[in-house]
Formats: sequence, C-alpha cells, structure tokens
Amino acid sequence: GVIQTKSTTRTNQIDVSVNIDVDYGSFGDIVAVTITPTSSSNKIMIMYTVSGSGDQGNHGVTTIKRAISGGSTSYPALGDSASGFHRASTGTRFIGGNNYNISTQSFHFLDSPSTTSAITYTVVGATEGANTWHINSNGENHSGAGWSTRFCTSITVMEVKP
Repeated sequence: GVIQTKSTTRTNQIDVSVNIDVDYGSFGDIVAVTITPTSSSNKIMIMYTVSGSGDQGNHGVTTIKRAISGGSTSYPALGDSASGFHRASTGTRFIGGNNYNISTQSFHFLDSPSTTSAITYTVVGATEGANTWHINSNGENHSGAGWSTRFCTSITVMEVKP
C-alpha cells in the first residue's frame, strides 16, 4: 500500500538550454520533490510530467536525479548504454512547421533507494545542441497571441510497501 505521497508543481516558465552531450550533473533542474522513507525496504514510485515548447527538429530529454541526504547522487532510470547513444528516462522531438511546438513528457518509475534518509528527486533536462526548451510555455515563450498558453509541470512521489 501507499504510505505517503509528496508532490511539487511548477507553474512558472523556465528555459532549459543545456546540451545533451554534457554530464547528467550539468542538466538543467526542472522540478524537484523531497521524501523521507519510513523503511529502507520500501520503494518510491516516481511520476512526472513536463510540458513546453522547443525549436522544430530538435530533441528534449529528461531524466530523474536522486540525491540522498548525506549520501550519493545518482540517476536511477536511464536507457541502456550503447555506443553512439545518449541515455535518458524519456524524450521528445519538437516537430512541426515552426518553433511553436508543444510537447509533453510523462514518465513513471519504481525506485528502490534502500534508505530512510531524505531523498530529493529532481527532473533534469537537456536538449540537442543546447537549443532552448521553454518549460511551461509555448511558442518560444511568445505572449499576446490567441494561442499563447502557460502550462504546469509536476513531480509526485509515493512511498509504497512491497
């Protein structure tokens, strides 16, 4: 069963312009939440959704950063390591006929952190060629048009008993 739930929602617009070629530690922070497990044998269900716009034909990727208080930082949900490929939790390609392309990424992951220390889970992101990804905004953060919109991005974590 679910023991506790924590959630954070970001409603303001931010830009992520970090090249996917850099180390994960340099990826841009998007949204974070902290939870302190009650038992080291429990698991943490992580769910996040990120919305925004980017330049057409470019990629935006996200992954989960796990930072244990007084301990290590790691990236528990990455695709396989393979020559010539980057690794992430999920991603999107901004497609369409202009730079006003809205995309949403959603991801779920069941983590086994094996600790009762506070854990901060942060959704971090990067883009192809360090192109700008306008988190929580569409149309290159364009205001005043009939289609101008702001979004929200969230992360929710639940401690669950196996």
